[in-house]
Amino acid sequence: MHLRSTLKLVLCTSSLVLSTYTFADTPPTLLQKTNLQTDPATKHPIKGKHLINKIVAIVNDQAITLDQLNIEVAKTKAQLEGNPNVQIPDQLNLQRQVLQQLINQTIALQMAKRQGIMVTDDEVNTSIAEVTMQNGITMEQLKQKLKDAHLAFSDYYQTVKDQLIINKLQQRAIANKLYISPTEIDKYIKKHFNNHQTEYDVQNIVLSSLDNRTSQDEDHIIIQANKIVQSIIEGKMSFSEAAKKYSQAGNANSGGELGWKTLNELPVIYRDKVETLQKGEISQPFIANGSVQIIKLIDSRVPDNAKHFIEKYHVKQIVINLSPVVNDNEAKAKLIRILNAIDNGQSFADLAKANSDATNNIEQGGDMGWISLSTQAPAFAQAVKNATVNKVSQPFKVNNSWQIIEVLGERKEDDTEAYRKEQAMMALFNENAQQALKTWILSLRDSAYVEIVEHNLNLPEE
Repeated sequence: MHLRSTLKLVLCTSSLVLSTYTFADTPPTLLQKTNLQTDPATKHPIKGKHLINKIVAIVNDQAITLDQLNIEVAKTKAQLEGNPNVQIPDQLNLQRQVLQQLINQTIALQMAKRQGIMVTDDEVNTSIAEVTMQNGITMEQLKQKLKDAHLAFSDYYQTVKDQLIINKLQQRAIANKLYISPTEIDKYIKKHFNNHQTEYDVQNIVLSSLDNRTSQDEDHIIIQANKIVQSIIEGKMSFSEAAKKYSQAGNANSGGELGWKTLNELPVIYRDKVETLQKGEISQPFIANGSVQIIKLIDSRVPDNAKHFIEKYHVKQIVINLSPVVNDNEAKAKLIRILNAIDNGQSFADLAKANSDATNNIEQGGDMGWISLSTQAPAFAQAVKNATVNKVSQPFKVNNSWQIIEVLGERKEDDTEAYRKEQAMMALFNENAQQALKTWILSLRDSAYVEIVEHNLNLPEE
């Protein structure tokens, strides 16, 4: 997995989950000092009634108003009341905490705007679709739950968009501060995945026992062991030949073969050494069980029942984007005409080159190659799953486009190594990202002008 993708997974907060909807809309500028009156019961604006809205804080050139704060406090309180394990702070302390969140969010969105960080509608729609899948609900059920909580879907949509923008900003900031080395990743994989799954093919050479020998004798045996290793490295003999010639172990005649064994099945004295060796690498001589030992890691493997597989699909597509001059009906009608042309013998590839708006694969005749559905929009992924191999689909809509596809094949691909690296990278970033984020947020505050106008809303000095 790419670093950016990993960071996104690590840094995305639970704000995208329905039960933790906490962020406000982008605050108004200082020129927008009027706002809608709020209903005392729901804390939501009353249409048609305008009052001067009190400013409680100023963040650079933007204001956070009392209405905004009250709405966010009401949302937060509603969430906390649904959690019996959380004690709700008193009203003043809750206001103070929520105001700090609003200030941090406002600063982050301002910085994101200056850096030109944007989020597309497709990204927002994909994130919301993920929320529905994670919660096991439909889009209509999501909208109903928001309505029951007196929240407008448009506000929720903007909340998701704001958080995705902030996540991108965080990714850009944290990516330069966190580095996970390949060695750390390998150590994590060996610790968390290999102990009971990976099998190792190991050879050993055991030289004379050191019992009752003088220090000079020991030095001589170590020197001999080093010469053996050097001869193997220089290609003067194979490890198997050296084992047959020099090893005192019972498996010398088989070239020191131990056979395929998991880490726990290997002799205890070899386990730490094996974990540090790469395929084909020979250890330096070491003393264990009163003898001088040399081992070689021939290879390692993961049994099929411990592997991770991913579904891949070979897909071709033709895409017609919606625009001010191309509406849904026109886009769909164009694809139907293309389908008729395919039925009459015209090439899918030629028609894709002539008509498709998918610029990333138009030169390939719409061929996307072998793809994983995890990286695709939910509507597209579902269409691929429903497709019949080697048959062109009916037109379907994906966000702001209409498409037809042809699935040429499907297969399972062993991505165990990539999957483990991804999991290790995520876990290691997660261990380090939280502190880096706290430091980053403090640096944001230091670089911004923040004035809390209502002094009672200031956090108490420690």
